[in-house]
Formats: sequence, structure tokens, C-alpha cells
Amino acid sequence: MSRQRLAALSLALLALLSPACLLPDNKPRISIEFGAIPELVEGAEVLVDGKPVGKLERTGQVTRIAFPVSKGRHEVTLRGDRFDCQPAQVNAELDAQKIRLLATVGETMGAVGSGKPMVIFQY
Repeated sequence: MSRQRLAALSLALLALLSPACLLPDNKPRISIEFGAIPELVEGAEVLVDGKPVGKLERTGQVTRIAFPVSKGRHEVTLRGDRFDCQPAQVNAELDAQKIRLLATVGETMGAVGSGKPMVIFQY
């Protein structure tokens, strides 16, 4: 294949892919800030509607992470060995909506007899 033809095909491919790369993701996102209790929840699994979607992990000093979701009602919870978690109910109604949750320790303990702190979400 000639260099000119290869260059033309490369440009055509780039032109086809570029618009998709430049368009923003319009999905709603649930953002969880865990900086108030990083030593307790860092590494915890995040579940949306009972399905794992990721883990709470720092990016440098940043203790916030976001997960895309579909429109509609969702239950958000954390799973970890050092705590119990009270699920949060959220409603993603709009494209590109940002739902921010703050993970913190509640006033009550976890499950009866567990002796673990209860992580709750504030909106």
C-alpha cells in the first residue's frame, strides 16, 4: 500500500473516531466523597443496585470517585470488612446529572452484635 493511501486511510479513520472521543458522556453520575473517613472505607467495594461498580480509591490526595449510572432510581451501598453500611436511595432524573454523596460514620453501630461502625451517606 502506498504511503499516500495509508495516510488517507489514517485520516479517514481519525475523522470517524474523533467526534465520538470529543463528545461528553451524558450519563448521570454518582459521586462519593470519602475524605471524612478514608482510613475506614478506602478500598471498599461500591455497589449500585446490588452490583459492584468499582472501589473507593484515592487519586493522589483526592478522595472522591464517580460512577456512571442509567436514569432512574438506584440504591448505593459500600461493602467492606471494617464497617456496615446503610444504603442510600438516589434518583437520577437528568442527562449528565451529578449526584454527590458524602460517606461518613453514623451515630448508630452496624448490625446487632457486629461491633462495627455504620457508614451512612449524606446528600
